[in-house]
Formats: sequence, structure tokens, C-alpha cells
Amino acid sequence: MKCEWVKLCPDQALIDQISRRHGITSILARVLVNNGIVEGDEIEEYLYPDRTEFYDPFLLQDVDKVVDYLIKIRDKKESIVIYGDYDVDGVTSTAMVYSILHQLGWKVSYYIPSRLEEGYGLSQTAIIDLFNKKVRNIITVDCGISSFKEVDYANFLNFKVIITDHHEVQEKLPNALAVVNPKRQDDCYPDKGLAGVGVAFKVMDALLRRLGNPVDIMEYLDLVTLGTVADIVPLKGENRVIVRKGMRNIADTKRIGLKKLMEISGINVEQIMTQDIGFKIAPRLNAVGRLESAYAALKLLLSDDEAEGMEIARYLSSQNEKRQFIENQIYQDAETMLKNDRNLQEAPVIVLWKEDWHPGVIGIVSSRLSAKFYKPTLLMSLDYKDGVARGSGRSIEQVNIMDLLARANVKDLEYGGHPMAAGFTLPAPELPVFREHIFEAYRALYGEEVFTSKIYLDAELPIEEINESLLNSLEILKPFGQCNHEPAFLIRNASVDRMKILGNHSQHIRLILKQGNHFLDCIGFNLSERLEEFRYIRPNLLKADCVGNLKAFWHFGSKQIQFSLKDIHFYIDPALKEEERASRINPGLSKTPESAPAEAGNGNLEALRNDMQQRLFSKYPALQKAFSDQNRYAVFASSKMQDSVLALKCLNAASKGQRLLLITPSASFSTFRSQVFKRFDILPTLSNTVLDISSPKSICAIVTIPYLIANFEALKKDFQELVFLDIEYLFHEKMEAGAFLNQLANLLRTDTPSFTLVGSFLLPEKKEALKSVFPLNGLLTEPMKSAKIRLVDRRGIEDPLGYIQQLVKNGEFVCVSVQKPDRTVGLTKEFGKMLSEHFHNGEVVFYNQQLKPFQKAKIEDLVLENKVRLLITTPDFSSHLKFPVNANLCILEPLKNPLEVLTMSNAMGAQKSNAILHLLYDPKSAKGYPADRKSGLEKMMLSVIKLASSEKISSWENIRDRFFVKGETTRFESFGLRAFVEGIAPAGMDENLDEREKHLFKALQSLPDFEEFKWEWVMTDIYERAFYSYEARKIIELFDLPYLPLV
Repeated sequence: MKCEWVKLCPDQALIDQISRRHGITSILARVLVNNGIVEGDEIEEYLYPDRTEFYDPFLLQDVDKVVDYLIKIRDKKESIVIYGDYDVDGVTSTAMVYSILHQLGWKVSYYIPSRLEEGYGLSQTAIIDLFNKKVRNIITVDCGISSFKEVDYANFLNFKVIITDHHEVQEKLPNALAVVNPKRQDDCYPDKGLAGVGVAFKVMDALLRRLGNPVDIMEYLDLVTLGTVADIVPLKGENRVIVRKGMRNIADTKRIGLKKLMEISGINVEQIMTQDIGFKIAPRLNAVGRLESAYAALKLLLSDDEAEGMEIARYLSSQNEKRQFIENQIYQDAETMLKNDRNLQEAPVIVLWKEDWHPGVIGIVSSRLSAKFYKPTLLMSLDYKDGVARGSGRSIEQVNIMDLLARANVKDLEYGGHPMAAGFTLPAPELPVFREHIFEAYRALYGEEVFTSKIYLDAELPIEEINESLLNSLEILKPFGQCNHEPAFLIRNASVDRMKILGNHSQHIRLILKQGNHFLDCIGFNLSERLEEFRYIRPNLLKADCVGNLKAFWHFGSKQIQFSLKDIHFYIDPALKEEERASRINPGLSKTPESAPAEAGNGNLEALRNDMQQRLFSKYPALQKAFSDQNRYAVFASSKMQDSVLALKCLNAASKGQRLLLITPSASFSTFRSQVFKRFDILPTLSNTVLDISSPKSICAIVTIPYLIANFEALKKDFQELVFLDIEYLFHEKMEAGAFLNQLANLLRTDTPSFTLVGSFLLPEKKEALKSVFPLNGLLTEPMKSAKIRLVDRRGIEDPLGYIQQLVKNGEFVCVSVQKPDRTVGLTKEFGKMLSEHFHNGEVVFYNQQLKPFQKAKIEDLVLENKVRLLITTPDFSSHLKFPVNANLCILEPLKNPLEVLTMSNAMGAQKSNAILHLLYDPKSAKGYPADRKSGLEKMMLSVIKLASSEKISSWENIRDRFFVKGETTRFESFGLRAFVEGIAPAGMDENLDEREKHLFKALQSLPDFEEFKWEWVMTDIYERAFYSYEARKIIELFDLPYLPLV
């Protein structure tokens, strides 16, 4: 069901005025304005209903007639029967009127019809039964306003009928002695919203006043409150006064049966709330009336015996459990009918029937279906023996169900109720016609409009503002209910810290939301379907926007705050987004930052630096030279050691108030290294702009070699130390980087900042070439450990996802490698659905570089603790991620550079890991590659120029998107081309276009960024070709020697 969140925007000046004038909080004043309560007297009456007196009951039309006649009956010692209804409103009305009349000497009895045999309201069967018992006086409570035929029949038998009711009044009134109903058109009573028990309360109040108040009417306020809350009438005006005063009466009730029912329902009477009535007391009282007879509920309210009260209370609870079971069966039947019939699904009103549906329970199911699909819902139970369909309907805010029934021109249709709920009966053969008439009535009144559920929001709250003080300030607004909505708040952009699925049918969710250092306990009933898309994703990867109400609950005597969710929207935490490299071009490097030592507050940072330095130098004494002043040192080692060196370099720069510049060959290396660098827990404590070259406050920045060469003089002024990363790969002949390396060598021979080289592998034959460019004072190489892996070559497999599914079912850890972050999310959802019976919550996880550092750290820990069974990841994770023993690594898309290979190798290559590598990509994809790598690059670049020169496609975005469509997603990601492309003016259809293209291509080749793009192209091309063409044995060798394709 779609649900629209509507944030109310009241007049802030009016809110401030009410807040000052009445001495209340701004949030409280906002809720009042949202409820339309803005006048001074109205506000006082609303805030302090305890001070408000009840209206004079004699304002009700015909109430004086009722009082006169009741006294006359007592004087004549005639019998009178109270004719009630089988719901809580009817039962409490009956109990109250019976107790008062019996106590004051009336010869009184009661009668409650059977829902199943007699149905709602007066029945001829009951009238005949009473006639035979020589009763001639009837007073109805909570029914009778639509019993025209029955009243006429009673009159025929010389009955005197008094009707007290609160249901909707039709065009005429029954021909009764008196009709008390505030909804009468000729009635001047100020409050039209009383429940049936409220109307009976006013009649008894009038009677007692006439008699000189021999009984205190307030003693019965517990029953009046119980019926008022249970009947979901508007909780404003006199109803608000009744419930506000009556809740205390319920807590202190002297009714033995009610006490026992609250005890067995687990209600803390000292903290009783209206929801305890709605969700615990009322369902138990209603259950017997729905399934059998409501007399048990009535006897409970009248009982003054401890043992009897407990016995009836237990019986009511058992009947309620039976009702719940029947309700769920009917609900499942109805849902199946809708799923199997598209016409019923798409109809504006849900109209369903079945023979074996319990007529006493279909009303609850109607409510559930109406809430789920947000449509008016009419359910009917068929009785083919009697040829009758008994129905119950529930509606939505925008549709009056009584109007629909009034327009349904069906033979012998009888109905009664409210705009939101109705009961009705009709001949079974008329059902198909009835359904069509209901549809026609809807279209006549509302056209083809499809309504959306709306949740009106009073305010947006950050979690840090939710506290006991706020909760206490909202207490004055109680009781909440119809027309006095409970304040609804919006919480936006909260992280999901923990989550649990609850309920016999996994229909509820409980979660802890987090904003900063503030947490909020949340419960969402029947909201687990909102999680469907994310059910198998680790909760801490999710964020949520949600709306709900603040609740208090008591836990071991302590008052706790809980957010009761009305709706929630989950989404993947967007986390960190890579900025386009183009945004870093010409970043304003001339502005030199002022040097400043590390802040005093970072004393623990200095301790961390000293500890890391001691541990690193004790293990690798030779590394001390790499950290000496004016050093020119190279380190080739494992990823873990590289991370330690970089972290210590960063800490040293921070302690000295200096800046550190990291240099990589090209954009993909920069992206990979920056993400790994951001993973360090220490960096956020240094600066919020780590790796941002444009901010003078950042400690570290990262650029590429072409960028360094183009801006060398400016960078020399801003950065006191350079760290070259992964430069060794450019020394391989296939990269054709000689010219740029010579330029770099010339620059480094001048007076330059100290520099360090950090990399993974250095072949012995490349050592001299390296020293020719970088005048080094020392070099440290760490022997690389062999990755002990096995390989299963299933390249070209028809169903790779099915293959992975079988691996998961076998029970071992499985990691799936893909290239795009979006695909990690998509596959996680897909596998979550495919393998739902094999996963517990959170056992399938995605991992990519768009996650936040704390999320990555959490996932790494979960993998290490063997709490993840399926990991979908991009191949650019940090060295902290290690796969468990017997891991399965499934490559769905070829790796595209040596760092990705190295990362995967490190994750699998622990001793005795017994990891298995599964190649599951399609080698046919390689057939489109040009045999000559250089001509392929030129052809691709000429295509770019042709597109950029055309009249139809000239923007960078259009060109980039065109190549994405062509499948060049891994070869066309450099941001360095953007500035060039955007500088090409559309050429139109020129006869000499080929000559222009050649000129543009030559200009393009002269750009520094083009060389970087060429390295990207060549590197990706080489590694993709290797993964497509290498035999299995050579791919295993590749994971030991990631530089192998370059040799």
C-alpha cells in the first residue's frame, strides 16, 4: 500500500503566541494548531478536561420522555428489558444501565442478541421471546436506530420501545416511544460524537438528577470509558472529558471481573493507557460476542465474586486466542482470492464472500484488508441454508461506506453503522448484483480516483531531542484517538544500528536507529514487508526515514521511550561518493596553508604515532631510513605493511603541521588508494577533508603523475613530502610510459621535497630503471607469500548465479566479485530472495567503496568471525578483509588491474586457507576486442571526437552515456577527457570532417590527461585479456604474481 507523508506547516507566529500565552512548549503548541485548537477557551478545555463539567443531559431530544416513562414503569412495578449489543460498547452500556436500574428498584433484566443467529439490532425472534415472558417494555442501548420493522412489530404486540443509540440516523426515525440519539437532525445537544455507552450514560445521568442523585453517576465512568475507547468514537469534546476522567476510574475499579481481566491481560493498572483498552481488554470482551454469545462478557462486568471473575476472564482470553486463529485463516483466504483474480485486485472496493467464513470475525479482517490495500472493504459470510449473506464493512478516510450501501439498489438489503464501518445483510443470490452496484456507487461518487493513505506529520525531530521531558510534555494531549490524533513525528536520515524481525508470521520489526551518538528504540507492527527488498542485507548498511509516535513503556519498573512506527522507508546508506576528477583540475594551488602543529586535543594521536612507529621499526629496522628527514626511500611489501607505512607517514605529517602528497599512475589507482586510505580509523580525527587537494586544511592529498608534472612548482610549495604509490607498474614496456618517466626524473633531480616510494612488487631487472628515475638512498623489499589457492574453471557457464546458489547451499563461505557497486546491491537482493530459506537475517552482505568506514569495519569483523555466508563485493577492499578457511571466490567479471588481483590474493592467501577460485564469467566477451591494442584505443578516441563534433550529441554526459550503452563501462571512466570534450565545438556535417578529426586527435594526444587515460585503457585491456585468455594454471600463477600480464 502506498502511503503519503504529509508534513503539516502551521503558522509559526501563531505557535509562538499560544506557547507564550498558555505556558506550554513549542512542540505542544504546534500539535494544538495542527489539530485546529487555537482559541483561548478551547485550548484551556482541551488541555485541562478534568476541570470541564459534563453537558446537561436534558439537552438531548426525548431524554425527558425517557426519564418520565422509566419512573412510571418503576411506580407500576412493570418489567423492563435492556436490549443491548454484542460489542464492548453494547455490553458496557447494558452493564451500566442494568446496574443502576437494579440498584434503584426497577424490575429489570437484559437481553443481548446472538450475532450469528439474530444479527445486529432488534429482532423479531427476541421480541417474541420477550412477549412470551410477559415483558412489554424495551430500552435499547447502542442499537435500534435502524430497526424500523422490528419496532413496528413490537408496537403491534403492545410493547413500549425506548431507543438510545449513537449510530447514523436515516431519513426517518423508528416509531418508538422515545428516540435518544444526538445525531437526530432535530437534536440540539452540543456533542454529536458520543458512543452508545455515552448516550446511555447521559440518559442515566438525567434519571439520577430527577431522582435527586441517589447514586453517584461517576461510579460508572469506568464502564463508559471502556465502551467509548473500544468503539473508536471521536476523542474530543465530551468524549475526551469522559476518557480523561474515566482512565483513573478503570485503574481504581471496584469491578472484580474487570480487575481479573486486566490481571490476566498483563496490564499494569498503575500505568494503564488507552492502548491497553484497545489492544488487550476490548479484544477479549469482544471475542465471545463474535464467536458465540456476549453474555460471558456482560457477566464478567457484573460479577462481584473473585473465583467467578477469574474463571470468566480466563474463558474470555481463550476465546480471544480462538478468534485470532479464525481471523488469520479468513485473512489468508481473502488475500488468496485477491491474488488469483486481477479484476478483484484492481476494483475500487474489495467485495468478497465465502460460505465458511465466521460472520463474527469478518469485521476485523475487513479492517486489516482496508488498512493494507487502502480501499473500502466489504466481506460477507454465506449461509446457504437460510439463503442469507451477513456482511461487515470497513472504509477509508475519504469514502463514506454508508453512502455506498445507500446507493446499492439491492432487494432486501439491510444495513446500519458509521461512515467508516457498517454491518449489513442481504439475500445470498443477490451477491453478484450487490458487488456491481457497490462498484457503480463508488464510481458515481468518486469517479476513477484512487486514494492514498496519508500520514500527517506534526514535526521533524532529530533523535537527540527525543527524551523523557518531551514525552512528559505530550502526556497532557492524551487520550489519543479518533479526531484527537497522537502526534506523529518524522525522523530522517537515521542509520540502522540493529534490527530484529518478530511475530509468529515474521510480520513485525524492532530496530535501533542511530544519529550521531544518539540511539532510539523503535517497534513497527505489520511493517516487515517494508524490509522485503533489504531483508537479507546487514542492517548497519541501511539508513531509514520513518514516521511514528512516541510511547512510554515500563521495563522492570523503569520508564523507557520507544518510537512506534507508522511507516518506514529503508534505503542503502549512500555513504561516500567519489567526486569527478574534473572537479579537481586547477584547484587553486597558489594559496599556501599556514603550518600548524597537531592540536592539543590530539595527545592520544601522538601516543598512537609513537606506538605505531615503535612496532613498525622493531619489526623492520631498515624502515627508519624511510622516515628520516630528506629521505629518498622505496618500500615494496605486503598490503598490510604498506597500510602501516602510509598511516605513520600521515601521523608524522600531522604532528609536524605539514602536508603529505600521494601520487599514483592514474585515476583508477588514485580511487583505489584513496578508498583504502580513508579506511584508517585515525584519519577522520585529523581532518574531515583528508585526500582533498583543494582544501588547505587537509593533511593528505592524492594526484596522478600527469597532474604532478603539470603542476609541479605549485605542489612543491604546498607539500613537504611526496609518496609515490604503485609506480613500479609503469616500468613495464607494455605501458609505454617512458616519456613521462623521463620528465619525472628531470623534475626530481632538482631541489625537491623528500619522497618515498611504496609499492607491492619490484622485479630485479627493473631495479636499475627505477633508480634512474628516482635517486634513492635505500630500498626495502619484503618477500611475498604464495597464495595457496585452488581453481575451478567454469568460464562460459550458462547459469553462473545458479552455480553460486549451489555453493551457498553446500554451506561454505562464498565471495562474489563484480565491478560495479550498484551490482553488489542488486545481487545481494537477488540472492536473498533465491536463498531465503537458507539464510538468517544478515548472512548475505554487500561490500563496496560507497560504504562508510564504520560499515566496512563491521563487515570485515563479521567475515572474520564467520558470521557471513555470502559476500558480494567489488575487488577494491582493504587489506583488513580476510576470507575464512575453505572460502569460495567467484569471479563474475574479470579483474582489471594488478591492485584488484593483489587485493583478492591477500584476502584468500592465508596459510592453510584452502581457498577455491571459481571463474564464472563469459570468455565470449573478449571476441570484440581489436587484435592491436593501440589501434583499438585510437578507434575508440576517434569515436569520441566524432560524437563530440556532431550536432546531435555534444555534451560530455551524452558521450559518456553512449559508451556505457555500448558496454565500454570499464574502459571509459576517466574523468580526464571531460575538459577536452567540452572544449570541442560542434563541427556540423563538414566535408572535411575526417581532416578535422585527425587534427582534434592530435590535439588530444598532446594533453597530459590523455597519457593517463591511455595507461588506464592499456592496463584494463591487458588484464581483461589475461582473464579471458589465460589457461587455468596461469591464472593461479597470476594471483601469486599480479604483475604477470605486464611482463
